[in-house]
Amino acid sequence: MMQLSSGAPDGGDQIPAASPDLEDRLRPRQIAVLYDQTPVALVASIAAALILVALFWAVTPGPVLFFWFALLLLVTAFRGALVHRYRCSQDKQERANYWLNWFIAGSLTSGVIWDTTIILFPPQGAIVPCRFGGSLGVWTNGRFGCGPLAH
Repeated sequence: MMQLSSGAPDGGDQIPAASPDLEDRLRPRQIAVLYDQTPVALVASIAAALILVALFWAVTPGPVLFFWFALLLLVTAFRGALVHRYRCSQDKQERANYWLNWFIAGSLTSGVIWDTTIILFPPQGAIVPCRFGGSLGVWTNGRFGCGPLAH
């Protein structure tokens, strides 16, 4: 069987690190991909939130569900506005880190809201639905894992 090598002089399988110049050229394109994919994630987040509200309707007080859903909608609207501002921006290349920082802030805020389902929506005596709610937020924000209660 033929073995592929990275072309390292010593014949090892080490892959050389990308040059800083290459990383600087790729970073704006990577950020553009994040912003291009965000609308799909936002729609999926709203759909998942509606499912979660329906699942917990009978076991969670209405005001708690309403507040949580309204907060999620607010953050989702902020993230949608951020996508719009990014797309209209003329300085995407020069301010790549600025746009990345705002993207991360929006994703983290959304993740925190999703993770509050573990605390806000626990039916009495059941842990499985709590894991479902918190994990759903982790999955919809592009992270891998199942939240703090899954271990």
